[in-house]
Amino acid sequence: MEKNLLIILILAILISACESVDIDPDYPTTIHRLPSSTLEQLRIEFAQTHVYLKSSLDEFGFCKRHTDFEANAQVPPVLDSLTEAEAVDLIRAFVSSHPSASGVKHPGDFQIEKIRTTPAYPDGTIQWIANSSNQMVDTLEVLDSKIYFSIKNRELVSVGNNWFPEIYIPEKFRVDLEEARSLLVGRVVSHYTIAGVEWKVTIAKEDVNAAASALKVLPIRSEDRIELRIVWELNIPNQVHYLMYVDVMTGAIVGEAPTIIS
Repeated sequence: MEKNLLIILILAILISACESVDIDPDYPTTIHRLPSSTLEQLRIEFAQTHVYLKSSLDEFGFCKRHTDFEANAQVPPVLDSLTEAEAVDLIRAFVSSHPSASGVKHPGDFQIEKIRTTPAYPDGTIQWIANSSNQMVDTLEVLDSKIYFSIKNRELVSVGNNWFPEIYIPEKFRVDLEEARSLLVGRVVSHYTIAGVEWKVTIAKEDVNAAASALKVLPIRSEDRIELRIVWELNIPNQVHYLMYVDVMTGAIVGEAPTIIS
């Protein structure tokens, strides 16, 4: 009998251990930095195709503003300025023809959130400034994914930021909202005065209970990769005034930011 109990105990420990490390192998979606030779060739081809663009591609092959490309960009000829409808069409044509650089896999999902003109240049031309909405994956918003466009003299002169062509969302989350809230209790966050003086706030249970919450996709960038993590976004009010991001699979706090300017 004791032997059977021992076997059952060992099996329970093994099962518990397996469950604790059984993270979905497909999570998170990870985009790796391109090899230098591949990136150089892509940048050359991109610049040759778009001679008026001051921007280029980042280390992952996505649209990104690079100041060192400005000197090589040609100045668009002075022509009649585009109408707003023509500016939108120009942006949509770029996105549709550059799914890898823009990250927009389905152009029909792409939406212009804002578009406006700036005062005329001395030569009489008008610049259009526009940005897309954040990317949506099903009902989840991908944070920091707005793409920014600048048009001058009927030509795109700058494109920055990107969507992501593939984002994996696990069928089942390991960390629910209540657990995510509990993980924040007792955490200390910092604010700074205009003079640079730090003051700290400890997050209490009543703070997290009052926090507004939503599921989001949070891109986390490093030098060699981009990880697309599904997170609980908790907007903690009152004296805390912080956004906290908790990974739904690992429970790790993968991002945070104050919501007030001290």
